[in-house]
Amino acid sequence: MHVIDMISWQEADKYLDCENQENLDDFLKCVKEYILKNNIRIGGFEHQRNGVPLIEYNGQKYAFLIGLRAWGALMAEALEPENKDEYAYCKWAWNNPDVSQS
Repeated sequence: MHVIDMISWQEADKYLDCENQENLDDFLKCVKEYILKNNIRIGGFEHQRNGVPLIEYNGQKYAFLIGLRAWGALMAEALEPENKDEYAYCKWAWNNPDVSQS
């Protein structure tokens, strides 16, 4: 199992959805590793535009489509594992904290 590309939300319709798979935790782990290895730092809106991980697993391709809050939680868990605040996801769900807000 590995991420082979980042695609748009619209392109994701062409692929299986990993959210409905029994081994969703494996998909989450795969995406977290990809985020860390490739220094991916995008917010939820960016995930839904052009940041949907495309994962190859057992000869099939799966789109890692998740909502804004779930993406925010994933980013917070991957990039700030020491932050146990229940609202840590908010930092990434709608924004990218690396981009200054003016």
